[in-house]
Amino acid sequence: MDFRWGEYRLYWGDGHLNVHGKDIWYPELTWERLERIFEAAKSHLDFLPIAYYPFIWYEKNGLIIESCGHRDKFLDEWALIQEAVAKMNSPGTFVTFLGYEWHGNRRRYGDHNVYYLKDYMPLDASETLPELYEHLRENQGIAIPHHTAYQVGERGKDWSFHDDDLSPFVEIYSSHGSSEGCDTPFT
Repeated sequence: MDFRWGEYRLYWGDGHLNVHGKDIWYPELTWERLERIFEAAKSHLDFLPIAYYPFIWYEKNGLIIESCGHRDKFLDEWALIQEAVAKMNSPGTFVTFLGYEWHGNRRRYGDHNVYYLKDYMPLDASETLPELYEHLRENQGIAIPHHTAYQVGERGKDWSFHDDDLSPFVEIYSSHGSSEGCDTPFT
């Protein structure tokens, strides 16, 4: 490939901004809260893909537990996020993308953030990564693996289920740690 910088521009964004609904850690998800998030991002970023986090943290018998599985309550929050992402998108100035953290079988297939090219796309309830990939092929989406240093079977990426077209890049560093190294996959 003949690479020339003149054909490309550098854009800054936050590729993994989780937006949570109300639970023991986070306040109610409101239009005002989303507006503050977007306004803060506009001050220093060119694009912002929102990764809605359709899970709830709760306390039970002194333990902090994260919910799993699809819940109807998330659909109301998803509708609010769809509206905000569409309204805040300003091509050429500040670009937004609709997305969410996949809530299927993450232990088996690993964590993935889903992002769509279009607004008002569904919060998909696929349980397996092959089902999610099929959904993304039909709806112009991608799935970005993250927490790739985690052990397979414990939310680590299972590379035997991977599609380069639907997962064109991988998050290698986050607050959960770094998966970049000499002996890690794809290095």
